[in-house]
Amino acid sequence: MGIKIALIGAGSVSFGPVTIRDVCLSDALNATEIELALMDIVAEHLPAREKYAQSVAKQLGRRVRIAATTNLDEALRG
Repeated sequence: MGIKIALIGAGSVSFGPVTIRDVCLSDALNATEIELALMDIVAEHLPAREKYAQSVAKQLGRRVRIAATTNLDEALRG
């Protein structure tokens, strides 16, 4: 059984990348399957954060499922 982490405000330049990196770096979190939901109300910010998350996960060899959305209910579902 994995865990889902929803990052609300993930499009933020100061909050998003640092938090994404920290989640991917955590051995404790990555001991199980992670679903990372990136949520922001500004849709234009999400593609860059999603691409960054995929890049970091790949570089670290982490199996993280990444989804980006502007819908809070969707991000929190599950």
